Formats: sequence, structure tokens, C-alpha cells
Amino acid sequence: MKYQQLALPAGAAALAFLLYLPAVYGGLVWDDPLILHHPLYRPPVDWGAVLRSPLVLSPNYYRPLAVATLALLGEAAPAQHLLNILLHALNTGPFRYQLTPIGAPMPNLYIAQEIQGNRFQIAGGVPGQKVSWEVTAVRNDPYLRDHPVQAEVDKPAEECGTYLYPQGYGQPEEMGLDYQRNADLFNRAEAMEGQR
Repeated sequence: MKYQQLALPAGAAALAFLLYLPAVYGGLVWDDPLILHHPLYRPPVDWGAVLRSPLVLSPNYYRPLAVATLALLGEAAPAQHLLNILLHALNTGPFRYQLTPIGAPMPNLYIAQEIQGNRFQIAGGVPGQKVSWEVTAVRNDPYLRDHPVQAEVDKPAEECGTYLYPQGYGQPEEMGLDYQRNADLFNRAEAMEGQR
């Protein structure tokens, strides 16, 4: 009986591993080098700060495991991708429940009944107190199977060296992706200005 209960999570983990396995052969994505060059992630690494801090590029975004793999493995993209795939596989399951007590600690808070008929049940905690909850699931619908998400996409060669927001990185606006895409429009506008 116990092995039957493990079959679904083990199958989901194996599927997640296989689906993300092609990412091992990908390189770093656009933000990885920016993270790698931040002093927080350079040796000697303060692991407590890495795991506590939000992502350096966005103070509202928290990815402790992803940035920890960057700090640990540096620019070894295949090793980073493999480690992250293993972490995803371990965290894959039919549903994930997140409970956050509000107003008082609730060490006995738990899911009393998993989702059945679009309902689940929370138990334990402190009577009359609020609980914030979130339920997530791994998508397995026909559209996603037919159009799988690409975990990482290489930047086209013509976009390398450009920025979405060059001013934010102390670069001139000419280094912006949109500026370079529309360079001919800017050149024609300047030419028209020169003719006046």
C-alpha cells in the first residue's frame, strides 16, 4: 500500500526530470551573469545572506535555491541546470499547499484533507485566527503538452550586447534593444531634422 502512495509523486518527479533534462545543454540566461558578478555571490560567499536575500535584480523576487546554485557552481551552466532540474523534480507533485498563519504562530497548522471535489480542509492552529493559503499544481493539460515551455531560450546573436533598459545599467540609450531594432527610424528622423 505504501508503495502505491509513492507511485504518483515518483512518476511526477521522473516526468519533471525528463521534461527539463534538455535544459542541461543550455547556457546561462540573460540575468545569470548579472547575478554572478554581484558581490553577494562572489567568494567568499555569505551563504546566510544568499539564502535570506531577495534576488539582486528585483527586490520583490525571492529565488534562494536558484541563486544558491549560481553562487555554488559559478558559470558551470550544465551543472547548474542539472542541480535545478533535480530540485524541480523533488518539488513536483499533484498539488502543493502553502499555509501561512496570520496574527499568531500556529505550529499545529496542517492540511486535514487534500483536495477532493474542488475543496480541501485546513485544521489545527489557533481558533478564530486567519490563515493565508495557496494551492499550486503542476500543469498537465493538452495545450501545455502540445506547447511545452522552454525553460531557457538563447538570446539571438543580433540582440547580444543589448539591454531592455540600458539606462538602468548606466549604458547609453543606443545600447537598448528597441533603439537598435529601430535604428533606421532614428536615422531617418535625424536626417529629416538635418534637412530643416
